Amino acid sequence: MERLIYQKFSKDDFEYYARLCSNEEVMNMNFGRVFTMEETNKTFAGLLKADVNELAGYYKVYEAEGKGYVGLGAMTVNDDSTEAEIEYMILPQFWGKGYGTEIAEKMIAKAKELKTVKKITAYTGPENLKSQKILMKHGFKSVRTFITSDDNEAEELKLIL
Repeated sequence: MERLIYQKFSKDDFEYYARLCSNEEVMNMNFGRVFTMEETNKTFAGLLKADVNELAGYYKVYEAEGKGYVGLGAMTVNDDSTEAEIEYMILPQFWGKGYGTEIAEKMIAKAKELKTVKKITAYTGPENLKSQKILMKHGFKSVRTFITSDDNEAEELKLIL
């Protein structure tokens, strides 16, 4: 039995997304800073638009047993569905339970299920060594470190299928 349940975000789920975007520990690992409410609203609107087929999109992730909200997992695709990006953010009380690995595996599987995807990308903060380890364990290779549009460092990792 799977330990996690995945449900696509809907317009009524803003509070779940905002819980992640306002959590300093989560956001420092992913974006280097907490989002403003304006940024959270804007990115939530974009998140809803990523739901382009039955596989691609952003998912709320819950524990199967306790039903606690764990965080999010995402698999998005480019216009011709040849490239995918995966993402996951987990609330700190769920760190260290192997959920990052499980969410990454689920999102990679969704990308592979599309059959057209040839490459999967993921981004982490350079100091987020645990996420990098999860991704590398699944065949991702670090391709570059770069400065984002808001002057934070990010690590780009790719998996060629």
